[in-house]
Amino acid sequence: MTNPRTSLSKVWLVFLFVLVGTGGCQVAEKKEVAVLEDYENHPDNVWITNEKVHSGNWACKITPQNVYGPGITRSWELLGHPTRLRVSAWVIMPHGRATAALVVEAKRDNATIYYRLLPIEQVVKRYNQWEQVYDTFTLPETMAPTDVVKVYLWQIGEKRNTIYMDDLMLETLF
Repeated sequence: MTNPRTSLSKVWLVFLFVLVGTGGCQVAEKKEVAVLEDYENHPDNVWITNEKVHSGNWACKITPQNVYGPGITRSWELLGHPTRLRVSAWVIMPHGRATAALVVEAKRDNATIYYRLLPIEQVVKRYNQWEQVYDTFTLPETMAPTDVVKVYLWQIGEKRNTIYMDDLMLETLF
């Protein structure tokens, strides 16, 4: 004779297996977005060079005359409404006295609502060679779909040098 409790337990196990197996208990996941700027698509730009490259044929060259480098610009909506961003790039710094930063900026109606820096000279320990720099940035909770997120390199200060950057990457995190 079968025990009714055992049969009922088996029915619940089968129900849970079917529910989980068909995705009935899944939480909706947001897809991560990665945006890579490898500078391969605009070799006629004033910042683009083939003197020193990390990958491909082209890289970005920041000079004393051009202190802001080309970067990545996307709406927060297009990025999928992330709460955090992971930003990375490969850079060549000439020495430890050069000052530059990866900038993460969010704008709403041309007004800056978020502005954070990753000071590259505090991260890079080897000079005249490619070094990867990266950090994670938490965006404000007040972000709106039409807000624009920008990531770029900025050479700070009066004593400017030539700095190379390649493979600028922006990854969304939820």
